[in-house]
Amino acid sequence: MADNKKPSKNPVRWQVLRMLATEGPNSVTDLAARTNRLQHSMTKHMQVLRAAGAVVMVAGTDGDGRKLFHALPPGCLRDGANGKEIDYGVCVLRLR
Repeated sequence: MADNKKPSKNPVRWQVLRMLATEGPNSVTDLAARTNRLQHSMTKHMQVLRAAGAVVMVAGTDGDGRKLFHALPPGCLRDGANGKEIDYGVCVLRLR
């Protein structure tokens, strides 16, 4: 992650990281609806997370590949002693 503090300063971003860790890739539309945020607000949160390297874009599973989803970078997610952990190499986020 480029700046490992900025993404973790916001509770909405923590919620999104937890959702991606437990449920896998998700669209901005779905993330916005599930966190009770407007889509443009969620888009801004996801831009911050992408810029920091906390999430990546992946092709959707909708069959035609036109829809993009946000996901944790490959290889970052692991099971820790107290739940899921996201290991970015420079920091580890423990999701309880």
